[in-house]
Amino acid sequence: EEALLNILKNCVEHTPKGGRITVFYGQNPIFTELRIEDSGGGFCPGDLPHIFERFYRGAGTAKDNAGIGLALAKAVIEQQNGQIHAENTTDGHARFQIKWYHPLLY
Repeated sequence: EEALLNILKNCVEHTPKGGRITVFYGQNPIFTELRIEDSGGGFCPGDLPHIFERFYRGAGTAKDNAGIGLALAKAVIEQQNGQIHAENTTDGHARFQIKWYHPLLY
């Protein structure tokens, strides 16, 4: 819950008034996937390699933002057998892709 709230907070902060945030959910035998996209300006290319680093504040970050939300989200997701990836969509918006891998059942 904490991880998803941090990701959604990031999207809200970077989505212009009247914009939208889209969430996609999918599941298959290997993983459960959640994709969250906003209609903001996307990530600056120089920020992408650092998005999940603790205390990193990318371009356009609010002055009162400490830069720990996305780092915390990544740590929580990885502790739950998951992975998170950030990228820009083909039309230049931000996208977070999260996958939680199912345990192998024998």
